[in-house]
Formats: sequence, C-alpha cells, structure tokens
Amino acid sequence: MDSASAEDLTCPVCQENFKDLFVLTCNHRYCTKCLRSSWINPETKKCPLCRRKSSQELPPVMCILHKVKAQLFCVEDQQYVCLTCVNSEEHKNHTFRSIRGFISSYKETKERSSSETKEICSLHDEKLQLFCQEDEQPVCVECVYAETHTSHTFKSASEAASTYKKKLKTEIKTLEEKRKHKENIKGEFEGTAKHIKVKVDYTQKQIEHQFEALRQKLEEEKQAAIAALREEEEEIMKKTVEEIESQISTLTDAIKDTEEMLKTSDDCLLKDADVFIRRVQISQPDPELPCAASVNVSRYLGNLMSNIKKKMEETINNIFQYIPVFLDPKTAHPDLVVSDDLTIVKREKISETPEKPYHPYVLGSEGYNSGKHSWDVEVKDSKFWTIGVMTESSHKKGANLLTSDNWSVHYDNFSMSKWPGFSVGQNPERVRVELDYDSGTVCFSDSVNNTLLQKFTTTFTETVFPFFHTLDSLKILRFSG
Repeated sequence: MDSASAEDLTCPVCQENFKDLFVLTCNHRYCTKCLRSSWINPETKKCPLCRRKSSQELPPVMCILHKVKAQLFCVEDQQYVCLTCVNSEEHKNHTFRSIRGFISSYKETKERSSSETKEICSLHDEKLQLFCQEDEQPVCVECVYAETHTSHTFKSASEAASTYKKKLKTEIKTLEEKRKHKENIKGEFEGTAKHIKVKVDYTQKQIEHQFEALRQKLEEEKQAAIAALREEEEEIMKKTVEEIESQISTLTDAIKDTEEMLKTSDDCLLKDADVFIRRVQISQPDPELPCAASVNVSRYLGNLMSNIKKKMEETINNIFQYIPVFLDPKTAHPDLVVSDDLTIVKREKISETPEKPYHPYVLGSEGYNSGKHSWDVEVKDSKFWTIGVMTESSHKKGANLLTSDNWSVHYDNFSMSKWPGFSVGQNPERVRVELDYDSGTVCFSDSVNNTLLQKFTTTFTETVFPFFHTLDSLKILRFSG
C-alpha cells in the first residue's frame, strides 16, 4: 500500500487504522474512541489538527447486549454495559467504572504503553502525535491549545513524516546524481592520470638519456684531455732518452774503433795515430734533462673549462632540440581510440548516424606559438589519412577540416574528390612534419627517402596544434638520440 492511501486509513491520534471512524465537519477523521479521549472536558471539543471548535456530539457509548446507552464499564469483561447488565448474574461481583473514568484511564494506559517507542512532550507528558508547521517541531494534542501555538497549523505526525520522507527521497536522488557525477569525474581523472603517467615516464627516460649523453660527453672530453697530457709526457721522455742513447752509441763506437786501433802494427799506429786520436776525441755536451716546467700546464688547464663549455653547448643543441608529440584523448573523435602510450590513433567503430562532413581526427596534447618543432608519423597502414597543423580556434568551432584553418597533406586510396591540403600521389611509409612557427612555414617530407612532399608558407597569428585524421590507424614515431 502506498504512503498516501496508508495515511487515509490512519488515525492521526493513535497512528493506527481507524476503529469506529468519526468524521468532523472540518473533514478531519479520527477513531471515535480517540476523539472521545480528547473531548473528556467540554472546553476541549476542538479538532486536534486544525483546532476548529466542534458542535458535533459523539455517538453515545452503547451496550452491545441490550442496544441501549451504556452507563458503566465492566473491568472484568472489558466492555461497556447498561444498568440491566450491572444487575445481571453474568456481571455479579464484577467491578465497574464510569465511562469517563475508564476513557481517561485508557488514555493514560495507552500513552504509557507507547512511551517506549514514541517520544513524549516535555511540557504535557503527552505523545508527540502532531507536527507544527510553523515551528517545524512535533507537538502533542495539548500543545495545540497553548498560546505559543496560536494560529499555527498542524499536521498529523505521520503526514508530516511522509512529507519529509518525500523530501529526503528527493535529496537522496539528488545526492546519487551528484555521486554519479563525481564518479564520472573520478573515472575521467583515472584515465587522465594514466596518460599523465605515460608522459611523465617518457619524459623521465628522456631526462635520464640526455643527462647520460652529457655525462658521456664529459667523460670523453676528460679522457681526451688526459690522453693528450700523457702523450706530451711520453714525448718529452722519449726525446731525452733518444738523445742520451744516441750519445752513448757514439761513444761506444769510438771505444770499439780505438780498441781495434790498438791491435794494429806499430808502423800503422804511428802513421795514423794523430789523425785517429783527434777523431775519437769526441766533445759532446750533456743532454738537457727535462724539468717540471717542461709540461705546459696552461695548455691543458687554461682553456679547459671554455673548451668543455663549447663542446657541451654543441652536445646540448643536438640532444635537446626534439620534443615528442603526444596525442590528446580528450580531443579524439568518438569513433577514434588512442593507445595507452598516446602514440597510436585507430578508428574502431563507425557512428550509426555519422555527422556530415565526417572527419574523425585527434589533436596533439600541446600547442605551439613559437619555435621549431618536428614529428614523424607512420602512415603505411592507413588507406585514408590527413596530417598537419590546425589553429586552436578552428578545432573549437567543430570537426570540419574542409573549412578549418589547417596546413596539411593527405592520402586517399578511395579517390574521394574534395579534400583539404596537398594530396600525396603514393602512400609513403613515414611522413615528417616540420613546423617553424616564427618563420611561418610547415614542411612535409618522406622521412624514408628524405624527399620534400609539400611546403606551406603563412603567417601564424594564434596557437596551432598537430592533428591526425584517419579512417584506419596512424602512429607517431619517436626520434632516436
């Protein structure tokens, strides 16, 4: 049974289904017994809900057995009885109470029995059976007649609770919608977090690679400087040793020749003695021995830092010029799927009612408004593709490549007629895009055989983004080194 029909069958006083229904002229309905308990005193003959005075009389309490007005209440049989019943054998030695006394006692007993489950008014020790709409507080029947509630309107507690339950259900629905929205945001964030991690991991590897390249270059320069220093040391030592050994060899030869001369006859010795003696009397200055000053320290240390700085600048220019392009899944057409590493875009479905014109594309994650940038795209597996750069405002206006500001080349294996950009006759394996924002040029080349496909010259006035359109799949390649 729904809440509305349940309220229609519930007495606002006892909160139970009606027993012996009595309807007041104000159309509020009560159990006859409940209304009788509220109207014990004549001055309290008012509707417990709207407080309207009532001139209605409750039907008299009837003796069920004799169908006449009851006079007393039999405690043992728990029923209203007439005077005839009182004098009968069936009620001999029974205890009787006045009807008003019983009703009053019944009311107190009823309230005590329900006090454990229902809150009690702190002012009147009555059950909080009603609800004051102005004060938005539960009240008892006695509170209705208090000055603090003059001109106030009341509802039954069940009706007020039903109203608040409806409000709470509405709030629950609103909260569930908000929770669902936050869960969607969380899911979107988790996807974004995954893509952020891909870019961070890749960038970290590049940082490590580039610092390793610098370290290797420094190590090479260090080894080269040390090798040159050692080579000079060896050259100095070698020159001195060779000079000394040459003089020793000359003296050795002279000694040998002199000894041979001694073995000749006296006639021969005397004949050539003076000439021979003059010849072997060799006068050789001692070789100049090298000292620490022989090493040209300034040659190695004087320009060491400036030479290293120059070499490192050349290395830095070579290894820091390439910044990779990552795809931005948030800009992808609904029919396109971007790989987890943000390098591959693939069309996985066709919309049931594709928009016209149908241009499924995705942008790079970063736009450019200065400098030189380059990226390679593998296109060999796609039968229909367009790659290039487009302005940020064109993307925001909509996915119409025919009318957007873009500079691109495309390949069409389906021989479609009207299409933007320069048409490539044969499908290459890879296409390199080179953007020079400051000079206003976009060059496209076959990066396999290094041949120019097309060059655009313009004046850029806003940020441009790489874009990739395909009916198959495209892959952004990473430059090595």
